[in-house]
Order: sequence, then C-alpha cells, then structure tokens
Amino acid sequence: FGDTVNLASRMESTGEKMRIQCSEVTYNILQDAHFNEFAFKPRSAKDEEGIFVKGKGMMKTWWIEKAEERDSRKSISVASIMNDSIDLEAVLEGENELGP
Repeated sequence: FGDTVNLASRMESTGEKMRIQCSEVTYNILQDAHFNEFAFKPRSAKDEEGIFVKGKGMMKTWWIEKAEERDSRKSISVASIMNDSIDLEAVLEGENELGP
C-alpha cells in the first residue's frame, strides 16, 4: 500500500481512544492554517522526544487538543492575495485590519 497507508496504520495503533494524533508534517500544515486555530500537545514516551513507531523509529507526534475558527474578519480570500489587493504581511502582523 505504500508509506502513507503504513504510517496511518502505525499512527492508529499507537493512538488513544477519543484523541486525534497527528504527524510532524500535519502539525506544520495546521500551524499555518488561516481559517482555523489549533492547540497541540507534544506526545512523548518516557524521557524521549516523540514516540516509537514500528518501521519508522522515533517520531514526533502531537495530540490535537482543540480546534477553533479564527475571527471571520480575518478571513482572507486567495484571490485577493493573488491580485495584491491586500497587504497580507501587514494583516498577519496586525498592522492592517480587514473589513467585514
């Protein structure tokens, strides 16, 4: 099935009921999510950074503790960024607010 399916299976077998575990790649993607805000808790085993995953060795993983929608005023369309009608850096740094 390939690496993706094998990793998903290993993540499921090392997970816990009613908890969402994510890999480092997913963690990095969600950190940059513009429309949702996530709270994470790093997962570790004993004094190790990360957990042991069969076939992968030690892996950094996180529990997703909470997900919330960001303030809708801060929603930015891809089209407005692509045509430079919004100074994205100024908005992200809080120097410039978007209207409703």
